Amino acid sequence: MNYLIHPSDLVSYAKDSVGGFDLVVQVEDIKLKELLDIAIHVVSEWSSEWPEDQGFGSSDKTAMVKEFIDTVLWSQTGSKYKTVFDPFLRVVNR
Repeated sequence: MNYLIHPSDLVSYAKDSVGGFDLVVQVEDIKLKELLDIAIHVVSEWSSEWPEDQGFGSSDKTAMVKEFIDTVLWSQTGSKYKTVFDPFLRVVNR
């Protein structure tokens, strides 16, 4: 499959660029395998539905990252955290 972004790059970007996400991963002891499994699911879904003639820009990437993080937070933490934009995407306590 041709991915819009490689799943491992999605994980790295989320951990490195979204405030609070790396800390949640550490505090909640979320394993890399779990993150990669969720990333593969999200990226595969986006990639299979994305029109070939449509570009994939930074706002699209941000939306994908948000979906990935929201899925991780919901499935791995019992929704103790949420994503917010103020003015950048970050993770906060509920």
